Amino acid sequence: MTPDTRMSGARQALAGPALVSLLFGALTHLLWTSDARRAWRCVGTGLCLAAVAGVAVSRVVLNAHWVTDIAGGLTGGAAFLLLGLTRAGSCP
Repeated sequence: MTPDTRMSGARQALAGPALVSLLFGALTHLLWTSDARRAWRCVGTGLCLAAVAGVAVSRVVLNAHWVTDIAGGLTGGAAFLLLGLTRAGSCP
């Protein structure tokens, strides 16, 4: 089995997983810098992690991406998020 050939090029292949990790990573950061109770922070973080994992696994199961595409996209999204947080002075 090979991933769907409609997704051609690394730029398109990595865009989805990178965006998912970036958005849910930013949401997790907002949760932990808010005044929300610790229990809600943990629940929100768990839901964000489950959403990222669900999207990543579904893309592989649906044969839309290779595992390496997902790993690269998640890594790229996380790196971009950390870069943004560092530049904003919000990263410890």
